[in-house]
Parts: sequence; structure tokens; C-alpha cells
Amino acid sequence: MATAVISQQTTADTYEFSLAAGASAQVFCDPPLGKREQIELKRSISTGTTWTVTVRDSDGDALLSEGKTNAIITGPGYFQISKPITATATTVYLDL
Repeated sequence: MATAVISQQTTADTYEFSLAAGASAQVFCDPPLGKREQIELKRSISTGTTWTVTVRDSDGDALLSEGKTNAIITGPGYFQISKPITATATTVYLDL
């Protein structure tokens, strides 16, 4: 069942979580992001202390963007979803 991890808002926010080896999660947002808005995924090189590695898909794109409203994340790892300021109040959901 999907859980709202970043509530419906226009302000920036982050959410941190971990996935075990072989586990996966779906991330999606509603409403869709506007032009040039992106939600990024970062991976920790530690156990969630620092967030230095930005994860991109095979096309080099951000986790979510205009026209891309959902993505699958596969573990293992410690992850951070980063939502910037958006023009429309957007909710980010995580389905583990």
C-alpha cells in the first residue's frame, strides 16, 4: 500500500528510507510535476549519514520529472527522495 512520504505541498522536502538486498519500492507523485521540475534520488555511501551520490536512470534522467510520474527503486541501499519547490502542491508516495 502506498504511503504519502512527502505531503501535498509546494515547499521543498526530503524523505529517507532503506531497502534490503532484492527489495524494491515504487515512487510516484500526484499531481504530475511541471516543466523543469524534478524529484531526485540520492544514495548514501554511508548508512544514511551523507547523501553524496545522485542516482539517475539509464537515460541520465532524475527519479521523477515532467511526464515521468513513477519509478522503481531496487535495494540494497540507503536512499533519500528530494523534492524541490514546485509550482503546484505535489504529494510524493512510496509503495514498499
